[in-house]
Amino acid sequence: MSFAHELEFGLVLAVVIADQPSGQRHVTRLGNTPAAFLEASQSPDALARDPVNRRSQAEHLPFVYDQETYAQVGAGDLWEEQAQYGYKTGISVGLHLPDKRWFMLGCDRDKQLPRSDAKMARMLADLHLGAVHALTAAQRLGLFNLQEVSKPAVLLTPKEKLVLELTAKGKTSRGVGRILELSEHTVNFHLRNVMGKFGVGSKHEAVYLASDLGLIGRQRE
Repeated sequence: MSFAHELEFGLVLAVVIADQPSGQRHVTRLGNTPAAFLEASQSPDALARDPVNRRSQAEHLPFVYDQETYAQVGAGDLWEEQAQYGYKTGISVGLHLPDKRWFMLGCDRDKQLPRSDAKMARMLADLHLGAVHALTAAQRLGLFNLQEVSKPAVLLTPKEKLVLELTAKGKTSRGVGRILELSEHTVNFHLRNVMGKFGVGSKHEAVYLASDLGLIGRQRE
């Protein structure tokens, strides 16, 4: 939350969703969501219509939302309701985990996001990596009391491990290449291989899973 506040997001919500074999859905939330908003926004109808909620569970990459996001799907009334509590624009990050689990981090504010493409790209990348570290820390502290799930058997090459460890420290593909004396193309090749092995759509999700499985060192907050 402190990290999000440094980026001038006043509202932060982390959510873990786990679909159980029984068909039930276990949801755990942690954040500073106003109690009145949480009560008003959790109706089945609102959750089903909310485009941010749907996209967070379907997409791997962080995305920006604003009033237009809701208007495009005929849910402008939901945005108007949320705006009263400061939820006017924000960024949502969804991480897809094994055994039908999702981790979502939403950072919201009531003022406009940066207009600069470079600043927005950096903000999206920072929040994506921040979401991975937040989930790792939360699970280590026992904040999300999920049942133990099966862990996939994945073998990584020594080079893939090095690439992931440096990526976990926030290095770009170009930066990793400089350190390991590899081309950026080769680094991305290793990252794609690792993502394929884990069945995920982003390098940050691969970092999280590799850390969770003990294949690379856990990162400190």
